[in-house]
Amino acid sequence: QADVDKSIAVNVNDLPDDAYILTDPVICLGESASINQSGSELGVSYQLRLNSDNSNVGSSVAGTGMAINFNVSPVTTTIYNVLATNAASCTNELSDLATVFVNALPNDALGILGSTICFGDAGTIVIQASELGVSYQLRFDSDDSPIGVPLIGTGGDLTFNVVPVSTTTYNILATNGNSCSAEMTSKPIVTVNPLPDQTLVLSDEEICLGETASIILYNSIPGVEYQLRLNSDDSWVGSSQTGNGSNLLFNVSPITTTTYNVFATDANNCSAEIADLALVLVNPLPDNTLSISSPSICVGETAIITLFSSVPGITYQLRLDSDNSNIGATVPGNGSNIAFSVSPLTTTVYNVLATSSDGCSIELISKSTVTVFDAPADNLIVNDDEICFGEVASIIVYTSEIGVTYQLRLDTDNSNVGTAIAGTGGNIAFNVTPSSTTTYNIYAYNSNACAIELLDKPTVTVNPLPNNSLTVGDDQICNGETADIILYNSVLGVNYQLRLDSDDSNIGSSQAGNGGSLTFHDAPASTTTYNILAVDVNGCSAELSDKAIVQVY
Repeated sequence: QADVDKSIAVNVNDLPDDAYILTDPVICLGESASINQSGSELGVSYQLRLNSDNSNVGSSVAGTGMAINFNVSPVTTTIYNVLATNAASCTNELSDLATVFVNALPNDALGILGSTICFGDAGTIVIQASELGVSYQLRFDSDDSPIGVPLIGTGGDLTFNVVPVSTTTYNILATNGNSCSAEMTSKPIVTVNPLPDQTLVLSDEEICLGETASIILYNSIPGVEYQLRLNSDDSWVGSSQTGNGSNLLFNVSPITTTTYNVFATDANNCSAEIADLALVLVNPLPDNTLSISSPSICVGETAIITLFSSVPGITYQLRLDSDNSNIGATVPGNGSNIAFSVSPLTTTVYNVLATSSDGCSIELISKSTVTVFDAPADNLIVNDDEICFGEVASIIVYTSEIGVTYQLRLDTDNSNVGTAIAGTGGNIAFNVTPSSTTTYNIYAYNSNACAIELLDKPTVTVNPLPNNSLTVGDDQICNGETADIILYNSVLGVNYQLRLDSDDSNIGSSQAGNGGSLTFHDAPASTTTYNILAVDVNGCSAELSDKAIVQVY
């Protein structure tokens, strides 16, 4: 048998190089991992596979002669292998495996609480039951810009403080220790309520000490509560008032000039102090401790009420204390005493109202009592009298008053006549001996030194005496004869009575003067002296100075 030389050529194709290195990336859940293969061969395709079952992951990647990448997004840590296939369809699994480590994300379903605030207040955002070790970053939801520094989870609640100027939505980015981040699904909202209107206007007021000022808040807002406060310490003054769309009044009675503010609170409990302040200017009252005199007068006189140590710039008004009606004009203070003149008919009480240049008034504590004493009665009846020259006249004041003293005076010059006589309740008499007809008046005064002249003025009429210088003739007779006593140049209207000079006893009847001689007859037993009494029609009599002597032989 012949040997047959048969050769069979077997072409053995090289396997793809399996020595390339695969990276082991670390990702967070939801991220894409890039597995890097350190090199590749041209003409070789590389298929990433799940190592657990060699199932393909994605499409194969053609070798480039350089490193290539495979992108995967596992949800858990996963091991991959790579199967290399060349143009001869020879395959070779790379010896290196790629492990993609997948780190869990922070819990993004935690409860988050927003808040409602007033403009200018700090709002709070609370993360409930934070995770230990997780960093939480607050961010504006509009652009994810961070706010402040992140807070580290404690297992309890975390609080962020924010001061937005308007209602704002936020989000929170949670990052764990593996630098895996997740935005919380709940987005907190901080609602910002506006403050009450702070531009409202308050009135300033000016009062006198002790008065009440009404501070006006103009154009209040319905539903807003307004509280008046002392500006010095913001302590409340009175009760709050609810705005009604109109003006509100706050009544205060400060004792010194005081500044107030108003605190406004709306239905959202947002409060703001109104920018405008209310100034209540308190003007002091005049000094009301000045002294006033209380004079005494007699009825009909004028009393001078003195106000001591008046104050410049203050005006003083005298008033009836019974009804505060004004008496006369005001008198300005001058730093010295000032006077008011009054003429009350009865005892009267007055007060004085002091008013400053600010219009502040107060009644002085001291009151003036003007005591009015009654004057003696001036209508008493006083008699006239008629006398003969040389006689005493009696001037009688009828029903004199007890306690009143009466002084007779010459009416021509009011000079006193004699001494004063005290009233008795009955009649009193003044005795005078004027030499001619005279008119008197009577000045009456009482224990209060109130004096008055009686209306009735007494006149004492003084009648002259008959002429006593007539001549009377003597006579001589014999015993038993009748003597003739002759009165020469008798005066008409005068009666003449012959009398014994020894005892002024009448001798016979009187004879009426006839302008001529009168003859009286008598028959004395012895030499006898006679006088003649002349009596005129007024009953005034005078003994003639010439005496008649009858010689009896």
